[in-house]
Amino acid sequence: MRFKKTAALILIIFMLTLSFSITKPAQAEFSTTPAIAVGGQYSLVLKSDGSVWSWGYNADGELGDGTTTNRSTPVQMQNLTGVTAIAAGGNYSMILKSDGTVWTWGGNSYGQLGDGTSGSGTSKSIPVQAQNLTGVTTISSGNGHSLVLKSDGTVWAWGRNYNHQLGIGDSTSGPGEDKSTPIQVKNLAGVTAIAGGGIHSIALKSDGTLWTWGGNTYGQLGDGTTKDKSTPVQVKNLTNVIAIAAGYNYCLALKSNGTVWAWGRNYNGELGDGTGGYGVKKSAPVQVQNITDVIAIAAGYDYSFALKSDGTAWAWGGNMTGVLGDGTTESRLTPVQVQNITDAVAIAGRSSHSLALKSDGTVWAWGWGDDGQLGDGTTERRTIPVQVLGPDDGGFLNLLQSTPSITLNITSPEANTAYSEIAGHNTITVAGTVMEINNNNVTVTAELKNTSGVMVKEESVTVEQCQTAKEFSIEFAVADIPEGKYSLEIKAVKS
Repeated sequence: MRFKKTAALILIIFMLTLSFSITKPAQAEFSTTPAIAVGGQYSLVLKSDGSVWSWGYNADGELGDGTTTNRSTPVQMQNLTGVTAIAAGGNYSMILKSDGTVWTWGGNSYGQLGDGTSGSGTSKSIPVQAQNLTGVTTISSGNGHSLVLKSDGTVWAWGRNYNHQLGIGDSTSGPGEDKSTPIQVKNLAGVTAIAGGGIHSIALKSDGTLWTWGGNTYGQLGDGTTKDKSTPVQVKNLTNVIAIAAGYNYCLALKSNGTVWAWGRNYNGELGDGTGGYGVKKSAPVQVQNITDVIAIAAGYDYSFALKSDGTAWAWGGNMTGVLGDGTTESRLTPVQVQNITDAVAIAGRSSHSLALKSDGTVWAWGWGDDGQLGDGTTERRTIPVQVLGPDDGGFLNLLQSTPSITLNITSPEANTAYSEIAGHNTITVAGTVMEINNNNVTVTAELKNTSGVMVKEESVTVEQCQTAKEFSIEFAVADIPEGKYSLEIKAVKS
């Protein structure tokens, strides 16, 4: 039926029920274990869909978003998929992909990015691949040096080597030479876990023994001496270890019986044995007091964390910026409970702020916030954990929720409205914005369907390189369409 004419007016009535369908190209589902990491003044997290998000200080490009702009809420890393692990250093970041390759970005003064460059002007604000590495299963960032564990149980290192923290067997009679590409740690095999400290490194072997190398001024190698070592030495009197962590000048170890042991610098009580003060250090392991049933540990600059089997978090050590999360700025020589943290599955710290991940996927932060590293939209300092916000569209960050790569926003026509046309205006305009996080082209298609679901008209437009929101417009000629009720379905796919 053609449109009925009444006087000089041609009236078309469409009841438009808009259903927006955001469709991505068919691909295999990817899932990984969520993770959190704390850098010098920034935060890094991995969502279960393999996407990486960051916030905080960004002068060296450590957020990896292609800028050097600080962020007080999370931003998504560009062009990253299939990520299985993350690590944050003093001013640079690392990720491990499912194909066993390692990618890095941020500061590169010592060659810690592993791409063959180093020095002033070599920082990267987007990921670059670390050279000559395959088969990697675990990554760790020290303050300025990087460590990886390969599937064959060997450990490889690069970056800062002034204190021989790379473990390559160079002479300890003077400073070591930095390396800008990976080199194998000597005399070490059968490794199952690694951790990079400020100027030292630690590895856990499959037999439960611990091995350390690098700077040892404070006894952080745990071999009973304070002499630097350029190849691994065994930590004294410690077996049945299941997890390790490295602070700036000290180490932590978790034993299979749920107890925690520590050694190295103890100026602020970071060893948790009830002692502390200027000049206090331990060159062999001591047990952390008043804590058992521990399932995970983490180390910051001069403070420590333990997660217990009941989901509570406990902290001790330096607390000048509120990093212990107990509502004070008082250092603690033995563990105190972190407030507002229950059902925790991961915890992390480094220099001046801390993060925790709860079992529901939410992320919580506390400590120094001057550069936005707490992710709560402010630059305030917090002595009690606060929940990290979501990206610019609001809500809260959740590492268990997948992130759509395409965001489609329709501005015209409005949903569920009667649509009328005056004679001579025989088109419907579909308008809005579209964004694709990896800067791909996107094809937006509008389909007009009748009440039986049969498509009666289709129009599309391609929007190029829309990493930021770009406007689009689709014109529908409707003069030849019968009166009636129709639905308009909008789809967007990468093209």
